[in-house]
Parts: sequence; C-alpha cells; structure tokens
Amino acid sequence: MNLSMPNKLCGLGGCRRMRYHSGPHNSYPTNVWGFLSDKDKKKLAKSGFATPRGGEKGAYQNHVTRNNKVIVPFERLKGIDLRHFRDGYVVRVYADQYFSSKHVVRLEIALSGIEVGQNAFVLYRTHDQYRDFPPPPDWQVRHLELNGVPVIRRGEGVLDKGHYVLRIAGHGIRGEIVEGPPQGIFAPEYCDEESNFLSKCLLAWLITRTIDSHYLAVQGEWLEAILLSEEAFDMIRFEKRGLTRNGFTNCPLCLRQVRYSELHDTILFPRRTHF
Repeated sequence: MNLSMPNKLCGLGGCRRMRYHSGPHNSYPTNVWGFLSDKDKKKLAKSGFATPRGGEKGAYQNHVTRNNKVIVPFERLKGIDLRHFRDGYVVRVYADQYFSSKHVVRLEIALSGIEVGQNAFVLYRTHDQYRDFPPPPDWQVRHLELNGVPVIRRGEGVLDKGHYVLRIAGHGIRGEIVEGPPQGIFAPEYCDEESNFLSKCLLAWLITRTIDSHYLAVQGEWLEAILLSEEAFDMIRFEKRGLTRNGFTNCPLCLRQVRYSELHDTILFPRRTHF
C-alpha cells in the first residue's frame, strides 16, 4: 500500500477521481468499484438502499437511497438531534397521540413545537382511530406537489403537502384504506450521501480482501486512496477491532475469516435432530 496515494486523487472541488483524469469532476465516482463482478456490484448497490420490512403500514418508503428524508416517530422525538438528518425529516404522530378527543389536540402536542402539515403528519392505522379522531374539515390527505401542481412522483422541487396519511388495515366487513404517499425512511437506516459513499468504498475493499478472492490488491488501490484521504483507512485499527485478521476480511462478530464464496451463499439453518 502506497501511503502517498491520497495525493493521487484530483481533489479539485472535492473530486475523488484520479489526478489528471478526463471528463468532469466527481466527488462520488462509483466506477471506483467498477472492476467488481456484477454480482458483487449488486450486493454493494443494495447496501446503499433503505429496505424496511413491513414499512408500508407505517408510510415508509421502500428501496430508496439512505440519504433521504427520515420519519421520526413522535414518541422518540425527545433527545434526538434532528440536525443529524441532513436530507430532511418529518415527524409521524398517531391519531390517538395527537388528539385527546374529536378535533381536540393534546397539550403535549401543542407544546412540542411540531406542526402538522409543515414538519409532521398524522398517521391513521385503524378504523377506530379514524372514527374516534377524524381529521378536521380543513385537513387534506398528504400528497405531492411541484410548483403548486399535484404530481405522483418525488423529484427535484417536489414537496409534501397535506396533513394525514391513511394506512388502515381491513377488519371484518371494513375494508383496507390506503391514502397518501410514503413519507420517508426509518431513522436507523438513514445515512448521508458522503457516509453512504465511503461505506460502499470500504465494503468494496473488504470484498477484495476475502479469502480466495479473485481480485488483485492493485485493483483496490483507488479505494484505499479515497479512504485514506478521509482518514477512514487504518489497517492497525482494522486488526484491533477484528475487521481484518492478517490483512484478510474478518467477521468482527463471530471472529471467523470470510471466504469470498460465502458472500453469495444462501444462508442455511439446518434442522436439529432431537433424540
């Protein structure tokens, strides 16, 4: 490993392409792991997306990049540093958290600083909530607008408007009601674009260092240069924390070295025989 590798990066305007490159500058050059096989690049791409299980019922977005707007549950609002969510946030409040009775807002909501329709939305999950705490007459279902015109897809300049979302499950003769677009991602899945990119760089490098990997060390030098430039590459620290052992990728949980073939093996849970 060449310790001067960070100097091989362009650096102009935060560009992480190699010095003297042709074409435009790029702070997040995904071709840094372009040498990986398609199946490895697919694994890497999936790591950068938020994919909540069962998130639809909570109005969560599925399979979008981690640097997206976050849904902050009202009950977790205290103690959270909202500045961490650089790509925006919205507070989710259940109907029975927001209202004490029909159209009567709870005092704790009034004192919390949230404003439904601005930085918060009310989520209805059951028919009983919808009956007991109905939306006020001047409320609208959440929707998307671009320059004041309703649209169906998110994009640059598209804003969330409205006050509430319906994710009401069917029960008996009462059918399912789904209204309002997904509002954001799980907070634990959030990652800003910078951290997302650097995490992928490290994961790509770890792939090259698995046992029996067919990749050459020289293929990971650009990755190392980027990580070194951000002080995110330290072999001594990797060894101490169990991320690598003797320079090869290691599982810091089970302490086993990782073989390349295991990256794509199907997880098996053998049936235990009882005697």
